[in-house]
Order: sequence, then structure tokens, then C-alpha cells
Amino acid sequence: MKIVKDLIIIGSGNPDIIRLIEDINAEKHIYNIIGFLERNPDLIGESVLSYPILGDDSMLVSEFSKCSVVNNVMATTEAHFRVAKRILSSHAEDLIPNLIHPSVNTKYVKFGVGNIVYECVNYGVGALIGDFNIFYPGTVIGHEAKIGSHCLFAANTIASARTTIGNRVFFGNNSIVIPTKSVCKDTFIGAGSIVIYSIKKPKAVFGNPAKMLYEIDPINDE
Repeated sequence: MKIVKDLIIIGSGNPDIIRLIEDINAEKHIYNIIGFLERNPDLIGESVLSYPILGDDSMLVSEFSKCSVVNNVMATTEAHFRVAKRILSSHAEDLIPNLIHPSVNTKYVKFGVGNIVYECVNYGVGALIGDFNIFYPGTVIGHEAKIGSHCLFAANTIASARTTIGNRVFFGNNSIVIPTKSVCKDTFIGAGSIVIYSIKKPKAVFGNPAKMLYEIDPINDE
């Protein structure tokens, strides 16, 4: 018996999520997109690719408490983290799916919940992926890499083999962490940067090799 799950999307800023879900449904019809929830009151009543923006995320605990939900907020890793906390307070983990493009090989890879994985992402054997990460096309996660939660990987980024990436790390386009290095939580890696040393305190880094531009105050995880 086929079960189609009603799905609500938090955050309307990235319309690519619709194409991803449509690609998943083309392989096997799993999700019925109900629409978007959005904090910006000016956007409520608008639509994204014909799907309505229905209201704000307070509706998660009322109208949509039984729907599956995806965290499509990506303005910053902190904003993504805050939304994820609200989702976890209102929804059981079985209502927080991983949305993974059907072309992506996930054999021998372990995922938490709430991850968004676009096409042309490559995972090495033994990679461990936390919760609520977003992987844009061209991302490469090396074998035995350990990825935390709430990280945003822009297009064509690389966390090489046996790297350890903390929570809420932002990877700019075409950025790289070389094998075996670690990156602490709340780090920002600028576009095109190559990280050749482990990063032990939160900071923004840029360049090749990546150098600190400024320090970042870590987010309280509680």
C-alpha cells in the first residue's frame, strides 16, 4: 500500500527545494507538498512555483502538527539551527525526513534526520552525517568524514576524507577542507577557501590557504 505524506516546508527563500521534492516523487511518489510557512508577514499569501505561503511557523503546532516538515531556512546557520529547534519541539523524528535526491549514492553512509541533499552530491564510504544539514550540488564528503548538524554546504564544496566538521559550519562555494583536519562549530569558511590546518575556535576564514578574517562568538547550543 502506497503512503503519501503531507509535507510542509519552513522557509520560502530557496525554490530549489520544490524541484528536489519533485525529483524524489518522480522516482517514487512519497510527498504531497502542502505549502510553505514563512516568518516574513509580507510574504504570506504569496506562492512559490504555485505552492502557497500559508502562514508563519506557529502553524506547526496547530494545523500542521501531523505533517512531515522540512527546514528550508538557510540565511545563516544560526537561523537554520533556531528553526530546527522549533521543529524538534513540535514534531517527532519520524515526521522529519531526509530529502535525498534519488541520484545520490548513500550506501554505507549514516544520516540523522532533516538533511537536504541535492543532486550530484558524493558521499564516501563510512561518512557520518548529523541532523538538518544542507548539501548543494557538487558537494563531496570524503570517506569516514564526520559532519555535525545544521551545516550549510554551498555548491562544489569538499570536506575531505576523515575530516571532522562541527555544528553550524558554513562552507562557501568551492571551499575545501583537506583530509584529516577538523573544523570547530560556528565557523564560516569563505568561498574558494582551502583549509589546510584544523580550526579550533569559531572564526571566519578566507583565502588559499585560509586565514582568519575575524573571530565569531559561538552559539549557545541549549
